[in-house]
Amino acid sequence: MKTIDYCEKYFEQYGLIMLKDQFADYLDSIAAGVAGAGSDCFGFDDSVSEDHDSGIGFSIWVDKEVYEKIGFDLARAYARLPGEFEGKTKGKVLPYGENHFGVKTVEGFFQSCIGLPGAPITYAQWLNIPDYAFAQAVNGKVFYDPSGYFSSIRKEIIEGMPQDVRLKKMSLRAVECAQSGQYNFLRCVKHGEYAAAGIYISDFAKSYISLAFILNNGYAPYQKWMFKALNNLPGYSDIYTSLTQLLTLPNDKTTAEYKFEIIETLCRHIADIFRTMNISESKDNYLEKHAYEIRDKIKNTKIRQLHIMEGNL
Repeated sequence: MKTIDYCEKYFEQYGLIMLKDQFADYLDSIAAGVAGAGSDCFGFDDSVSEDHDSGIGFSIWVDKEVYEKIGFDLARAYARLPGEFEGKTKGKVLPYGENHFGVKTVEGFFQSCIGLPGAPITYAQWLNIPDYAFAQAVNGKVFYDPSGYFSSIRKEIIEGMPQDVRLKKMSLRAVECAQSGQYNFLRCVKHGEYAAAGIYISDFAKSYISLAFILNNGYAPYQKWMFKALNNLPGYSDIYTSLTQLLTLPNDKTTAEYKFEIIETLCRHIADIFRTMNISESKDNYLEKHAYEIRDKIKNTKIRQLHIMEGNL
């Protein structure tokens, strides 16, 4: 059982009872769960994860107004909850809300993840915030949210990205895949620049995974968890295996052609998706051509006029 599952059981057995007994007048203003930075929030924790910030617990999220009224009392009540549960130790609440346990404002949680007190409003905000930051804002699990306020912000982040922004992100990642994988990798190998070829393979993998999440209306987490998250995307287990081969096989001339065939197969898969989505009509499998066609579908002039390899306003 993952840490987040223990956290939910801990909340149900102790946290929810505490809230009902001591904060009955505010129950509809409180949300609770686990989300944010950390392998446990993504469900990726293992024995290695226990060497830092380990333990079970949950966050309590309230808006600023409610926090001013009961924030201190909530924090004291949370601190009094049992320190052990089913063999697991209660995690520490770090100062200034630096981890994902304890009492926080709703606005403070999203500020810590994406730099905003709620979901983005402008095109520039949607473009400038990194995908891994969005991933931290919507991961984990909400155990309790009777008003739905906290969950509604998460839903807006998941579903509310403007289509023009999504198209721009697709075009950027597509051209990155083309430049790093389809163009520069094999050229570096032919020059005998095997280390440089490795850099391009890494760049290709990161751009490809990011694009896969965009196409699935999601957000790729930071690099440490990109691959694990990709393997959880429905239908992407074969791609996970192919990208793993690209990154782990040597970049010498003996294997370069085989790796290039993998790159071309992966890019053909993306090109087919673009054509199915009717956002590109190119019959070519070179993704840079698709990137320009997708860019031309953007209606917002400022976004459409950004350089093809630029992602920020």
